[in-house]
Amino acid sequence: MEGEHLVDGLTGLVAQLIAGLRGLVPPDVCPGGWPWAVSALGVAVGLLPTAGLVVVAGLRRRIGSRYGFGESTLLVGTGLLAAGLLPLLAFAATGEVFRLAAAGSDVPGLSGAELDDLGSAVCVAGPQSSYLGGYSVASAFDVSRPVEFGLAVVLLAGFPVVAAMFVAVQARLALRRGPTWPSKFFWLPVLALVFLTADTPAGASGHLWLGFTAGSFLGIFVVLIAGVPSRETVRRSLAPPVPRPAPDARPAVAGRAPSMQSVSSARSARSAPSAVADAPARPKLSDRLAERFAAREAAPPVVPVPRSAPLDRGPQAPLDRGPQAPVGPPAWWVPRRPRSSAPRCPSHRRSPVPAVRPPHPGSGSSAGSARVGSAGCGSPRTPGSAIPWR
Repeated sequence: MEGEHLVDGLTGLVAQLIAGLRGLVPPDVCPGGWPWAVSALGVAVGLLPTAGLVVVAGLRRRIGSRYGFGESTLLVGTGLLAAGLLPLLAFAATGEVFRLAAAGSDVPGLSGAELDDLGSAVCVAGPQSSYLGGYSVASAFDVSRPVEFGLAVVLLAGFPVVAAMFVAVQARLALRRGPTWPSKFFWLPVLALVFLTADTPAGASGHLWLGFTAGSFLGIFVVLIAGVPSRETVRRSLAPPVPRPAPDARPAVAGRAPSMQSVSSARSARSAPSAVADAPARPKLSDRLAERFAAREAAPPVVPVPRSAPLDRGPQAPLDRGPQAPVGPPAWWVPRRPRSSAPRCPSHRRSPVPAVRPPHPGSGSSAGSARVGSAGCGSPRTPGSAIPWR
């Protein structure tokens, strides 16, 4: 009983939506206003997978590109709900509205005037109620009726494949910078709707698929606007988890009781059979320096000696140093010649010293010596004359 009330409530809701869309479309266009209202409802049904993919894009902007069990379950559930269950309910409720109208029964959510308008014919398609709810999808693929068979191939087979392709493109766009395996849970349910809606009326399902394909095409641009997770979020999600450092078994500080964690870690460290635990612990550098400084002997204090009068040692004998070498000038020393008492030339230039000719054999030595001794500032100098040593 509760299930019947739920179906009636859903059928009445869909009937009211179609009646509201009926006033927004031209009523005189073949096959009529009600079929085009169903196509407009199909656009909204085709945007249901897009809404689910927008939710997925927003979720990935937080979790990045690593999917755990919870994230994977959420992605799969969103695809099955938005691209499978909700469109199936829309197809079933729409088909039920026009099945009841074609049978002449009351339809929840539609008034008598609306039912009368639904039974009117606009073009060669006949009454709109019969066109939309006359026969099922399964019976439409009967080759004995070529017109219905051609419409079924185009509307009930071709359009679902194209719509599934558009939904797959949306899923790949929403799953950029990450694994793309959740995309199959969006486009596969769309293809499954062809078989799950085999009992629904063919006319209503065909117009729903027409609008569904248009809505799925528009959904591509909506998913592009939703965006993708940033590269920093993707890098952080794909980074390996940082290992937690092992607890440090340091000795407890004086005056503070050790915690249970430090006691348990110290016990586990003592009980672990490792080569590091068996090796003797090496003291720290500060401890070794302190021990070495303590082992040193204390140096005696330095006491200054008081000053006193010099001791009288008395006369001492000279030291016997042995035979000494005579002290004289070194071999390289040349004695300086004494300056001459002869008057110096007033000019700053001295005349060049001419060569001294030997004395004439007839002349005596005194004449030659007198000539040499009488040499003046302008006269030539003899080798015996005094030349200042520079």
